[in-house]
Amino acid sequence: MSRIQRLRSEGRYGEALSTAAELSRRLERDANAPAWQRADAARLVSTLTLVSSLPDSTRQVLAGADRGDATIHDLIIQGQYRLAAAQARKQLAVRSRILGDEARDVAVSISALGM
Repeated sequence: MSRIQRLRSEGRYGEALSTAAELSRRLERDANAPAWQRADAARLVSTLTLVSSLPDSTRQVLAGADRGDATIHDLIIQGQYRLAAAQARKQLAVRSRILGDEARDVAVSISALGM
């Protein structure tokens, strides 16, 4: 689990935003960094900026959804696809409601449903 993902799952979105912003700045300075990495980092900063502005209660709900990434992954590895899909559906509903349907995190949840 990356540092940013760990911070998100702990509900520490301000720290996650600082870390993501530093990553984005490093990638922008790196002439060899692929464009997709720079774009992903910029999207992450944008998402974390939005989340950081939300009420604490909403951030905590989202942190629960972010913690679900590891759970879903583990369930898939264990072959427990129905449980993984149920968890991914719950995660998708939360992320969709809070972040909007176009958010990268929503796409991650949808991808987990296609396992």
